[in-house]
Amino acid sequence: MGKQSGKGSTRSFALLCVASFFMYGVNNVMISLAPLAVMGMGASAAAAGFQGTFFIVFAIVLRTVLMPLTSRIGTKRLMILGAASFAAASALFPFCATYGAFLTARAVQAAGLAVFWPLSVSSVVDVSDADNVGRRLGISRFATSASMAVGPYAAFSLGDAMGAGWLYGALLLASCLAIVALAACKLPGDAHGEGGGASGKPRAARARRGALARFEGGGLWLAGVLLVTLVDSAAAGLVMHFSAIAVGEFDGSLNAASYLSLYSIGGMIASLLLGRALDRGKCAIVLPACIASFGLGVLQLGLPHTSFAGLAVGGVLAGVGNMGVALCCMDIITRRAPLRLRDTALGYRQSCVDIGIAVAATAFGAAFDAAPANYVVFLAWGAIMLCFAAAVCANIAHAARKQRG
Repeated sequence: MGKQSGKGSTRSFALLCVASFFMYGVNNVMISLAPLAVMGMGASAAAAGFQGTFFIVFAIVLRTVLMPLTSRIGTKRLMILGAASFAAASALFPFCATYGAFLTARAVQAAGLAVFWPLSVSSVVDVSDADNVGRRLGISRFATSASMAVGPYAAFSLGDAMGAGWLYGALLLASCLAIVALAACKLPGDAHGEGGGASGKPRAARARRGALARFEGGGLWLAGVLLVTLVDSAAAGLVMHFSAIAVGEFDGSLNAASYLSLYSIGGMIASLLLGRALDRGKCAIVLPACIASFGLGVLQLGLPHTSFAGLAVGGVLAGVGNMGVALCCMDIITRRAPLRLRDTALGYRQSCVDIGIAVAATAFGAAFDAAPANYVVFLAWGAIMLCFAAAVCANIAHAARKQRG
């Protein structure tokens, strides 16, 4: 089965955006809720942090097991399985009275992180044409940024007003709505969930070579994409876990939640504006510019602020940079990876995102303990990001000259 077109493509794309909004929303709420929940059981702060690392690491392990199933049961069924794992975990959380029980529920939920995130990107590409892939990826990322901006506020307001049981009930409902949206999608090659496999990809014999060697050019381009993703994700982890330190020290008119909302708004701006530029082949310009934007946003966290405007601008810059880098990396993979290896490459990218954020929590925590002042960490990583942007720009220019020569 080929790609969809017309109304069928638009309808499936819209449903994928709806599913992503709810799934990312549930995950964003759990990032903030899970540590509070386990500490409420009497667990230590270290145990609260460990559950987050456990969730991510277990998802990475599950990804190696579950992603190959796309060729057997189809993309849509596997995505529904992922959403169902979030629904099942949301139903289990209210009954978790011990730390071990909570970890078990998080292990169930990890199946969703393992498969939904990379396959949601792949599915958007499947229902898009070559000339609107970037725009549609941008719109789908807008939906996920919007979920980060409104999801935690809405969920915690409900929990404060009605109790934790209602909050988990809302997460269960959101997961079920994602399942309904996915079930209504028609993805190419998934009409029967068999045969060619996900997105109509022909089954291929397992490659015997190294993981990256299967890709064009020995996978050097993919290695570069994964390196950029790791650096970007580490910066995202720094912002998500530790921006509250900078906000609390330098500006009393802005709290951490408000700053993260501004960060999400930056992501939404990038999602709407950069997709078309990628469709026009401007990735070589957009990528280093977005890395630099993120670096400036992180650098801004290390500078003293006397007004709301300073941190607000930095938050938006960081959000634009983070989302722009993600869009560029996904665009490169979807355009360069062979069709039969696209899901694999997207899975590698998502694992790098997860690893970067998870490692950032521990590594930057240690850096804050060792640094003479907190602002030094932000200034240092911001400077590293700017240097990295310059290196990426130089590498792209060198590759362009080599190709012309």
